[in-house]
Amino acid sequence: MRKMRTAEEMWQFCFANDLFYEKAHFYLVAKHLQPDEYAVFCFQGLQNNVRMMTDGNFAYVFTNRRLIIGQKRLTGEIVRSIDYKDLHNVTAAGQSVVIDATKWEPNVEVLKGDAVGVQKGLVEIIPIIQQKNQEQRQGANFSGSVADELAKLKKLTDEGVMTQAEFQAQKDRLLNPAETCTDYFEDIPEEPTYTYEKKFDKAVQSNDKKAIVIRAVVGTVCAIVLAPCAVFFLSIILLEYGIIAEHPFW
Repeated sequence: MRKMRTAEEMWQFCFANDLFYEKAHFYLVAKHLQPDEYAVFCFQGLQNNVRMMTDGNFAYVFTNRRLIIGQKRLTGEIVRSIDYKDLHNVTAAGQSVVIDATKWEPNVEVLKGDAVGVQKGLVEIIPIIQQKNQEQRQGANFSGSVADELAKLKKLTDEGVMTQAEFQAQKDRLLNPAETCTDYFEDIPEEPTYTYEKKFDKAVQSNDKKAIVIRAVVGTVCAIVLAPCAVFFLSIILLEYGIIAEHPFW
């Protein structure tokens, strides 16, 4: 794992690990990273792909705080964020990746050549997320309720162990907790960013062509399947209004 803060680093990560990618989706995700947030793993895949009907290709980026899912469209953009406390598990089998999250469970289909790389990455990061979540739950159970903590502090104050000023400071801390975000991957060392190489520039161009070809093939197949249906129903409408004398298929 390495810390990635730009779209370029995410592309090169995918290139180095033989993963498919489209630039626009990573640009979108990088735009939504917080100043102290960085990516540790990313991949792209078709979301909810069922019988040639799909939500389209999305970028799935695991950061030090959350999972960001983004799709850049010609007509707009879609960005969804899942805090790790709401992420129960992510499993991968073959080309299928299932994201088990609170109130949402999308299925993702990755390219056949990406399956091994995606599984390897998830094996590294999911145990870390689960361990951190368990530590946080244990810490919350150990601390108890705010009322219990205040009662303990009040008792210490009455016994003279704490001064009134110290009690008030601790009370303010409990009643007005600072909003904090856990860094799940704080142990990852800083590494130099990727350096551009000519072979990477060529790979980017090749990958863009690959994405265009995939979209063209899918669009052609859909057109071949839907065109006869459209002609059939259009002819029925024309026949109904007397524009044509007989149905061409009868």
